[in-house]
Amino acid sequence: MNINDLPFQTQSTIFYYAQNPNLATVSRNFYEVAHDSSTILKCLLHWNTLEKGDCCYFCKYNGMLENKNLVKAVINKNAYLPKVVYNPEKLFYSSIKHDWLDILELLLTKTTLEKISLDTFILLENAHTIQVDVSKQHDITAQDLVGGNASIYIHQRLDRDSYLQLLETFVFQLDFSSAEYVLSSTTYELINGEFIIDCIDSDNIEVFIFGMEQVKKANINIDFNLIEYSRTNYRENIYHYLVTTTTNFEDKEKVDEILKDAFLYQNIETLEYLIGKGAELTSIKDSDILDAMECHRIDSLVYYFENIGLENISEEIIPTLLKNYSFREKINLDKEPQILQFLTTTKADLKNKKKMRKIFKSAFILDSVDTLKYLSENGAEISIIEDNDIESAIESDSINSLMYYVENVGLENINEDMKLSFLKCKKFAEKFNLDKEPHICKFLTTTNENLKDKKQIKKLLKIALYCDSVDTLKYLVGKGAKLSSFTCGDIGKAVDYNSVNCLTYYVEVLGIENIKKSTTLALIKSKNIALKNKLLDLGLDPHINKHYLLHSSLNGYNSYTKSDIFDEILNFIKRLLDAGCDLYVRRSEILVYSIELNQPEIAKLILNYRKKLYPNIRKKVGMMILENEVDLVRVFLSDYQDIRYSLDNFFYYHRKNIGMEMAKVFLEFGVCVGGKCGMRMLKYAIESEKVELANLLIEFDITLNYDALQVFRDAVSIGCTSVVEKYLQNEMFINIYLKDELIYFCYTNRNSSIEMIIKFYISSKRNEKKVNSSNFEVSSLVNTRDGRPLEIAIKNENVEMINTLLKYGAKITPKNKNLFLDSIKHENIDLMNRYLEILDVKNKVHRDIIGEGLSHAILYSHFTTEISENVKNIPQNIKNIILQQACNVGNVEYARKAIEMGADTCTEGNLDQLKEIVSKETDLNIYDGMILKQAGKSCNIKIVNFLLSKGAKPEKIVWNSI
Repeated sequence: MNINDLPFQTQSTIFYYAQNPNLATVSRNFYEVAHDSSTILKCLLHWNTLEKGDCCYFCKYNGMLENKNLVKAVINKNAYLPKVVYNPEKLFYSSIKHDWLDILELLLTKTTLEKISLDTFILLENAHTIQVDVSKQHDITAQDLVGGNASIYIHQRLDRDSYLQLLETFVFQLDFSSAEYVLSSTTYELINGEFIIDCIDSDNIEVFIFGMEQVKKANINIDFNLIEYSRTNYRENIYHYLVTTTTNFEDKEKVDEILKDAFLYQNIETLEYLIGKGAELTSIKDSDILDAMECHRIDSLVYYFENIGLENISEEIIPTLLKNYSFREKINLDKEPQILQFLTTTKADLKNKKKMRKIFKSAFILDSVDTLKYLSENGAEISIIEDNDIESAIESDSINSLMYYVENVGLENINEDMKLSFLKCKKFAEKFNLDKEPHICKFLTTTNENLKDKKQIKKLLKIALYCDSVDTLKYLVGKGAKLSSFTCGDIGKAVDYNSVNCLTYYVEVLGIENIKKSTTLALIKSKNIALKNKLLDLGLDPHINKHYLLHSSLNGYNSYTKSDIFDEILNFIKRLLDAGCDLYVRRSEILVYSIELNQPEIAKLILNYRKKLYPNIRKKVGMMILENEVDLVRVFLSDYQDIRYSLDNFFYYHRKNIGMEMAKVFLEFGVCVGGKCGMRMLKYAIESEKVELANLLIEFDITLNYDALQVFRDAVSIGCTSVVEKYLQNEMFINIYLKDELIYFCYTNRNSSIEMIIKFYISSKRNEKKVNSSNFEVSSLVNTRDGRPLEIAIKNENVEMINTLLKYGAKITPKNKNLFLDSIKHENIDLMNRYLEILDVKNKVHRDIIGEGLSHAILYSHFTTEISENVKNIPQNIKNIILQQACNVGNVEYARKAIEMGADTCTEGNLDQLKEIVSKETDLNIYDGMILKQAGKSCNIKIVNFLLSKGAKPEKIVWNSI
């Protein structure tokens, strides 16, 4: 038999035992075998071809990490051995690099991490002394082995990293006796500063104590502060342990410092310990509380508040503390009646005016009107509330407290400096109808006597401006106030407050030409398009300040801005462009902002007015692509044809970061359609199993390289029908490669791939001839190379593939003997008859095949098969085999026919089967005593005696055979 005709697995085994990589060059079959993942992995695990200095195979041959099937095989075999891959993370990063999601999933679901025992460690430590004689195990000479070494060591001597890894494994399993054994069994220095850091990072006190003991034994100097490291890295258990075992409580200054650190880092257990040892919370200063607030250390603040008492917290810190909703919620002071109960029972000392003051302020910020009323009944006065308390209440949204305050003080008596704050509190303004005119004006101008004071008028004028109260401005102007008194800063603040009505009134009264340039520049910083349009209507130069109006049109907006606002901005930009504003000054900021905000309509408008190429436009388009701004990219590619030609390499280089929508835009504009780029992209898509991308590339008719057979094979393997169909539409590919590819897939047992190729081949032929004939179901493809596909399927015993090939018209030939024998074995009558139809009983070879089939039929007890009279001339040995099989299964009828055909030997008998036949009252003397004669020839005394006892005539025995 030709070696190429051997089954795939057999050839793989030959390649492995030969240990000769050059065998891959002998034939195409051996090449395929050598590059199969299972063969590669088997060789990697057992061949000894690494040279001195080589880390592992994946380090020596980086290309292996590009082989997805090999990586999958390594993971499935749990082959995380230093020889194959020294660091399994390589597989992880390679999977991320290639976007192999299924491999990543496999990595995450499989693990080789197990608890190691001391006995296992000792075996591993001594493994380097064990040798294996390869030549004896595999019955080959030393000369046939790579390097000529018959005996090999099964493991390398453990290095320092291995000992360190094993040490840490034992330590973190809390198996300290085994850890000490590791330390005593090696001369490597394993204990150092990094080791104690690992112990701290475990945050396990037992591990830390063991680590410190080893550091002490090894006389290692630790060059960092253990307490500070454990605290700043939030190793709370270790930090608490160190504080409790190393703190000198006689050093009060140091204790206070530790207390503050524990407070700031929210180590409550340590705080409680220190307080229990005599430390005082009063050492916590206001600045420490503010730091804790900024770092959101709510648990520390709650502990402080509950243990020091409200009366001991400074007035300055109470508003800041109580404004924090998370803090209030934590101490259950976010709703009534808990606030009232807490403030008036657990903390109240109403006889102490200072404490009363703190409680009243706290209730005001906490929005507890019940508490305010209770305290007022007990002598507290509303005048306790100051401006900063009102600001805190507004910031905390304490509307009920603010209403209580106004009801008791009166709107007219609110401090002038606070009126703006009240008006800016939206809920309060709505509640008192102070969100619209004329109520705003009335609120601001109620106390008329204040208008006699010019300073007061000026102050009120600003408040009116900031509150956008035109009525108030008009009222004050009527009283002698001058709008020209507004400074540039006042106008800038009004712009921030979006006081559009007042600013419009201001410009209308003074005239745009009479306003200082600095003030005008402050005005045009407004985001309000209506205001800026009004300014243009009133005579503002659209080109002012180097076309600032145009290039700042999108300032202050973000991607969450409502679309109708951008529509308004679009019209404003068009107005400025029509007015002749220069797009190219200020580094084309308007275009930059339109890109940053992903506004394709605005960008399109701007590009329509361009006269030359914008600076750095290619770089900007590249950023748009990476940020997946599809519509923007479409706009720019429509306008800039030159950019398209430079994107081929960009597309390929960033292929992993480009989504399907963006890829479609690229292809729409011809990027990567022609030349080598399209094929490179297709290869990537197929290798990464990105079927959708591959389909898209085919849809846009990229230029294919039909010599790239691996792309075709991989496309078939992952079921990418569009690529397969494209290949099968190419005459050159069909004529040169298709037959060999079909044989390749047969050889590698890929039945689904075979069926896909055949289906699309038939489909392409139908389309080519524009007919719909059932004749195409019988494909000439499956009979290529004289029926080689069917031969391979039979050799591989792949029943499914055999059926597939037969379904599509594979022709059975006499040389397909194994197919015939298998059909008998599986009792496939249809297939057996199809084979028999092509045989010629006059042909001696054919008769021999039929005879062999008969012996199989009897062997497998398929008695429905009849023995034809035409095959009596089959070889004597086959006749004897048929007789033997008939005797084995106890089939007298077949045994008779075999004897009639000339069989003369039956070396064995089946006594149990014979007893069963006799029990059915079979005549033992029929056919001239044939049964007893054969028993005699078989030399089976037990059967002879049994037959004689059941009535067989002794004269029929062939005595000279016994």
